[in-house]
Amino acid sequence: YGPFNYGGRATSDSNAEFDAKLRAEDPLRGIRDFEAVNHLAHQAGLRLVEDRAMPANNRCLSWQRSL
Repeated sequence: YGPFNYGGRATSDSNAEFDAKLRAEDPLRGIRDFEAVNHLAHQAGLRLVEDRAMPANNRCLSWQRSL
């Protein structure tokens, strides 16, 4: 749950501002790219089952273990 970038781009101006604030505090922080997180999930044997829009430009991502 939270904001994610898609295709390396913020999905809203507020998310871009939030990302810049987090990275200014610590370069290792920031909004994560959906594609990178999804790749890690696939490596762990998970498959995306839902990508749901939530309030305030957030997303709820759900993965399930592949059989």
